[in-house]
Amino acid sequence: MATVRIFKIAELLGTTSQEVTALLKRDHGIEVKSASSTIEEVVARQFVERLAKQRNIQLPGGNIFADTPVAKGKKPAAAKKAPEPSFLDDLLGNTILNPEELVIL
Repeated sequence: MATVRIFKIAELLGTTSQEVTALLKRDHGIEVKSASSTIEEVVARQFVERLAKQRNIQLPGGNIFADTPVAKGKKPAAAKKAPEPSFLDDLLGNTILNPEELVIL
């Protein structure tokens, strides 16, 4: 079974790991030592959904405990352009050729 770290639960609920730890102990009898401790995903999901409903917190759609977050609005990296030749390069005869301009003899 998958496990979820306490700090991930706290992030989803917008609270501290200490508060999540205290609530887990009080409501579910689950004792955890630190924010990096884990609990089963099924228990975490029930806990988060119940607490979110009580506190009127909107949870993200899909798998709320996905390992990799979905990128929001990221643009793909632009391709790097070849450097433009400078005036000094022209004077010294240093020309920069694009790969398409190269001719093998």
